[in-house]
Amino acid sequence: MIILPEHLTKNNKQRNKKEEENEQGEFVSWARSTYPFLLITCSLGGIPCSIRQGVRYKRMGYKKSWPDLTIAYPNRGFHGCFIEMKKTNGSKDSDQEKLILVLNSLGYYAKTCIGIEDAKATLTWYMKGN
Repeated sequence: MIILPEHLTKNNKQRNKKEEENEQGEFVSWARSTYPFLLITCSLGGIPCSIRQGVRYKRMGYKKSWPDLTIAYPNRGFHGCFIEMKKTNGSKDSDQEKLILVLNSLGYYAKTCIGIEDAKATLTWYMKGN
């Protein structure tokens, strides 16, 4: 019998995803109350779906590794802002980091934020340019 380390068990993965989801929801609530004029939306990557739905979403334009949050507000010389949320003590994904670099090279401000406080500081910095 193979025993997986605790951090690789299904229940722990689900718990980690839930923590990240909760932090992202809390951040979005804060962002919308602090900057009510912002157009902010989320990517639905990571949301469980059937194979059929996954094929449909890809056909409709879904891109793997797309950042969690899109903020359609040009500021500080950037076209808009993308935030990839990771739970506090979370780790970065190399494919997501590559896409962050591409978005930055195209004139967007894109960043991976570790935890809600990092996300708040990032958006506060981004919005202070106006």
